[in-house]
Amino acid sequence: MTILATYRLSQYETMAQEDILSSTKRFCECGCGQEVRNRFKHGHNSNGKTHPSWRGGRRITYKGYVKVWMPDHPNCQSDGCILEHRLVMEHHLGRYLLPTEVVHHINHVKTDNRIENLRLFSSHSEHRSIGDGIKDPNRKCVECGSNKTCLKNGRHPQWFKLGNGFRCNTCYGRYRYRLRHGLI
Repeated sequence: MTILATYRLSQYETMAQEDILSSTKRFCECGCGQEVRNRFKHGHNSNGKTHPSWRGGRRITYKGYVKVWMPDHPNCQSDGCILEHRLVMEHHLGRYLLPTEVVHHINHVKTDNRIENLRLFSSHSEHRSIGDGIKDPNRKCVECGSNKTCLKNGRHPQWFKLGNGFRCNTCYGRYRYRLRHGLI
């Protein structure tokens, strides 16, 4: 068989395959009506309910907060999501939250977005001074029982949540030392 005959044979097979593909027209599953070879036109299944990995629009961020997909919300982030605890507080108040307002989880569980567990602060500085334990008389260290709060750089409270409760700065330092030296 010559090279020319091989070329013509492969050209014929290609044309036959195209005829088969053209006889079964497929349309994009996103609903746009464009003809495609696969399920979607490139880029038409990239986000939202049409994405093959869609799981209902809720996901946990790397910081532990719950995000909800709401691309029409005026305060949504660039990915079309809004933090669920802010959304719950907005529904409770009946208005949108200001960008400066901070929603605090009272029990420090970031996925517990019940309204009883949420508290609204007008600013980040108010949240930091009250919400993180500086004025929280009920917070005590699980090791030494102290309720004093050490401040890092005179501003940031030093409480460390480990397991069943909080540790003060001193006890947390001792815990880290024991952990590093294999004493635990």
